[in-house]
Amino acid sequence: MDFTWQDLVNYLLAPSGAIPQDIPGIYLLSEEDNCLIEKLWCGSGISEQVFIAEDVRTDTPAVYLLNDDTRLVFYVDTQDVLRRCRYDTDEEEWQVEGEEEGDIIIPQTSKLSGCFTDEGQTVFFQNGLGQLQGIRIQDSGCELLDATPAEPLEGTRHFAIRSADKDLYLFYIGRDKYIHYLIEGSKPGEWHDDVLNSPALDQVVVNFMVIPDKDMNFETHLLTSDRLIGIDKQGVLMDFGKVEGGKFTASTGKECIIESIKLVKDGVKLIAGKVSEAKKK
Repeated sequence: MDFTWQDLVNYLLAPSGAIPQDIPGIYLLSEEDNCLIEKLWCGSGISEQVFIAEDVRTDTPAVYLLNDDTRLVFYVDTQDVLRRCRYDTDEEEWQVEGEEEGDIIIPQTSKLSGCFTDEGQTVFFQNGLGQLQGIRIQDSGCELLDATPAEPLEGTRHFAIRSADKDLYLFYIGRDKYIHYLIEGSKPGEWHDDVLNSPALDQVVVNFMVIPDKDMNFETHLLTSDRLIGIDKQGVLMDFGKVEGGKFTASTGKECIIESIKLVKDGVKLIAGKVSEAKKK
């Protein structure tokens, strides 16, 4: 299936999603009546819906991680506790796991992001002090990590990707309304903060994604309340089109759309856990 701007809008409107490895389409998560549902969007509509979990917080944030042999979804339950489900390929169903590991409370306004690591996964949330904080998940259990220096705008999206050098990049919208990213240092708890080459964001940003090239230069796509816009590697704003009622209407030329959309599908895969081929210069 060719990936389109409408697919990107659907993805950015969902709590999370991922691109399947063996079938066309894109998985989109949806909370409905306190149940978490996985929907397979195939370009013109939903072709399949799969129940994941019940007792889910209304408008839960979520992280969908997918690699060659693992499908995981992290979400928040009605008691504000972080939960995770793993897809069982033998049973062909999602199963809740890790309920015995202790309760980590996720504030009401926090979003979730995360990535695979060599040992398991790391999930990030915005704690009660407004800082991004990580949770390390391994076979032995969960560990709450020290807070990072990141202080995003309250309730805004953030996401993590890993480079080919195994560096962890954590992107967020700062209180100064610029897009920042943290790079994990060589020592535990060490982070380096930088700002993307971009203008300040005066619009309300519903969601965004940053896509690196092979030299770790970044292109950004953002969904506002009524537009899909981009920021190129030189920091120049681009208007891709209007979004109304979840429907996208292009405002740019066909060649520009085709050239830009090639990057987007790779960006979705990175956010779902694929390791970037990019390396630091």
